[in-house]
Amino acid sequence: HKGMYIPLEQMPESVQELYEYHPDKAKKLLAEAGYPQGFKCEVLCWSTEQIDLLSILKQYWAAIGVDLKIDVRDQTIFSTMSTRKTHPQGIITQGNTIYVYTALTDMKVGGSANFPIINDPEVYKLYYAMQENYFDMEKLHACYLAPVGNYPNFNAYANDQAWFIYLPCPYRYVVWQPWLKGYGGVYYGPTYHIEYEYPKFVWIDQELKKSMGR
Repeated sequence: HKGMYIPLEQMPESVQELYEYHPDKAKKLLAEAGYPQGFKCEVLCWSTEQIDLLSILKQYWAAIGVDLKIDVRDQTIFSTMSTRKTHPQGIITQGNTIYVYTALTDMKVGGSANFPIINDPEVYKLYYAMQENYFDMEKLHACYLAPVGNYPNFNAYANDQAWFIYLPCPYRYVVWQPWLKGYGGVYYGPTYHIEYEYPKFVWIDQELKKSMGR
């Protein structure tokens, strides 16, 4: 992934502005879009952590006239609605960034995490170019870092489309016993996005485990 990460300060000004606090400009954009008094919207969620985060977002949006309803469902219903893309408006998920190549599959029509229902030709252009050069890392990186229109690369382009609203991510802690060998705290194995693939790469030091009374 060398060169794929781009610091925010090196992004176009229009992208940097998306991560800044400008309520007056937000109100102006709403007025230009035909909502001078704001509008009502709802966001689907299921966990306590998500409710807390959305409660903060609700206050921020209220300052510009957006009345946010937090639609709390149990996990089963949430999973069904998110899989079928039947959420009426917004949905909060665990996605973080768009830096990783495999995230492009989630930006294609029918993608499992394409909750904004993105249908953008630039996504397909890059996706198929990277598929053709999948086993050549140099060419793969070159595809990703190539200019897109007036943007320096796809990363900057996709950020500026504001398909997603990226919220702060909490710290996650992983603990394990010292007798679990070959493990370093990962959730994913070498095959990206296959969660909990790591068990086949770790082993248990039975002697150490026994000596610890386990």
